[in-house]
Amino acid sequence: MRNQIECTDITPQVSTLRDKLQIPLEYVFCGKKYPVYTPQVLVFQTPDDVSTFATSIIEAHLVDSSDSVTFPTGNTWKPMYRDMAKRSDVFTPLLQKRKSACLDEYVMKKSNPNYKAVSYVVYTDDLIGRPQNLGPENWIRPDGTDDNPWVAADRFEYELRQQGFSLYNLGIGPDAKTAKDEVLPPELTDSEIEEMVKKGNAIEASRHIGFIKLGTPPYCGATVIDLDRGTIFANNKKVPSPDNFPTQAITQGPGDILRADLRVIAATDRYKQRNIESVLFQSPDIVNPASMATLGKTVILLDAGAAGRTINRLKQEGLLS
Repeated sequence: MRNQIECTDITPQVSTLRDKLQIPLEYVFCGKKYPVYTPQVLVFQTPDDVSTFATSIIEAHLVDSSDSVTFPTGNTWKPMYRDMAKRSDVFTPLLQKRKSACLDEYVMKKSNPNYKAVSYVVYTDDLIGRPQNLGPENWIRPDGTDDNPWVAADRFEYELRQQGFSLYNLGIGPDAKTAKDEVLPPELTDSEIEEMVKKGNAIEASRHIGFIKLGTPPYCGATVIDLDRGTIFANNKKVPSPDNFPTQAITQGPGDILRADLRVIAATDRYKQRNIESVLFQSPDIVNPASMATLGKTVILLDAGAAGRTINRLKQEGLLS
């Protein structure tokens, strides 16, 4: 199935520019050395092509390994789960014989008027659980309704460590936007965007996977975090009660994500292209949590919109025609 989907593999060009930018081959944190990998980067014409290819990777890992997989939430991955639901005859028996994990969950009670709209337990049940006839025994998910979220995070981490993971499917947070939820002009620099954020004319970017916050060490496991303003801004649209949107979440940490054999990051449309560029062309660092994915073998799947800034930069460097 994979070979029938047209895509452009820009990994060699990305690797050449990373070398030119002197991105190190290892990342040192608190005396420990982590190898740095150049991701494989594949660009597809449409979001549907990204979905089809991502689904084929999931199927291959489920067939080849009995280990667990992690499924992210958010709009980017919904088409993949719909594709899986259409082929439940294939995916249901594969998923029922293992545990699958969720990346994160909001901290909120079921009585919160937004619970059904934003809970990731609800999301994964609706899009994966019921279509694939999965029960609680097939899931590892944090309990955001617990009176003590820190205890829930510890329990979540314990459950994760009981499993081997062959595959982590991941999303990436949104780029900075104008205060009116519009894409920022491409010519703006990071410093100019920071100034706009300070003046209230822009919402900062959420440069993370899951809800991993800025400054999280690469060895960190599941924890409780305060949601940044960009994350809340991106996720509280069309909820029944914006004023009651949760302010905390339980999330897996980099240490969890790096234990897997492979990470697949999917991004579609033009609202994450700056963050993708920062993962590819900046040295991995805790100030850019999404970049921690490059401390392991990673495949990044992009449609034409999400790849826009990366493609333009490679052309400016004379690496693409």
